[in-house]
Amino acid sequence: MRTAICALLVLVALCAFAPLRAGQDDQTPPAEEPPPSVGPRQANRDLLVRMQGCWRLTDASISGLAEEGRIDRGILLVCEEFLSIEIHVVYEERSESVDELLQTGTFRLRFNHEGILDTTSLIGSLGEEEEFRFVPPGERGSYRAEFASELLVLTNRRDGSRYTFASIPASPDYAGDFFGRRAKVEPGNDDGRR
Repeated sequence: MRTAICALLVLVALCAFAPLRAGQDDQTPPAEEPPPSVGPRQANRDLLVRMQGCWRLTDASISGLAEEGRIDRGILLVCEEFLSIEIHVVYEERSESVDELLQTGTFRLRFNHEGILDTTSLIGSLGEEEEFRFVPPGERGSYRAEFASELLVLTNRRDGSRYTFASIPASPDYAGDFFGRRAKVEPGNDDGRR
């Protein structure tokens, strides 16, 4: 037993005083980067929670489309990490309306570390001036999302188009949200998703 303890002590001493192996130096390892601020993550989470529900388009400034005589209609649904949108733009010409734009789609959404809302299409379509195309799955978009009072404003970072939405509340007799939940969902991870 004594021999085993002595051998163990010798082994520990050799390891403690052993020279550094080739390629090692005595420099201290680089300090780890400080963790990112909790502030932006919490702000993203709070914004996403506030965005949950059904929204009605109240105003739009759409790149490349004249404002005069234009009627914009749209609905936006935000549920946890998904966004579904449908926008119709028509022009009143004489007594008939002329379709100019139809956009519809469902997207996965998440906020990046800079607070920008990134979207990835799951399914969608876009009709412009008698042309129609399907939005391919995986197509990406980028928006600045913010609140102006109680209005949700989404600004397309690619072309500057700006969409303003007002919340469509549940009926006064109903205690839940648009999706039938009794309380808003609090997304659980760092980028605001469950």
